[in-house]
Amino acid sequence: MNSILANIFLTVQNRLKTEVPALKWIDGDYGQLEFYENRPNVDFPCVLIDIDDGTFSNNGEFSQLGECVLIIRLGLPSYSQTNALTPQPVIELALEYYNLEHAVNKALHGFQSQYFSTLSRVKADKEKRNDNLRVRTMRYTFTYADNTAMPVYTAPETGIDAEITTE
Repeated sequence: MNSILANIFLTVQNRLKTEVPALKWIDGDYGQLEFYENRPNVDFPCVLIDIDDGTFSNNGEFSQLGECVLIIRLGLPSYSQTNALTPQPVIELALEYYNLEHAVNKALHGFQSQYFSTLSRVKADKEKRNDNLRVRTMRYTFTYADNTAMPVYTAPETGIDAEITTE
């Protein structure tokens, strides 16, 4: 992959696949939990990944430092009752989404790779929805270096003068 963002996506996807085996679907967020008639086109529990809010600063010679937000949406099917009169096994099953969110955060918070700096969770919240799905959103900040626009300098095989070419 040439794209830095594609490599970031694949790295995060692989991390979640390896570290959180309870997830049945890990994909990019293309509106699967919004645009459906009968049932979303995912298996539950699912994680949908997006990268957003990119801001960039210049490092010189067309190199930039990108600061972005990784958005993780944890989707779960409708959940059961958790009131005090519900039998304990049902309550524990209904609250399992907290354990799943904990496992996702454990896999991502503090994780880094050759493509990005350490992920740091900055926000987690529940989406208000009109359907029976439960969706938790977690946001992680990270930075990455983008050197793709930097010129490539090559010297001729003979002679004193250097030629500058860009790819």
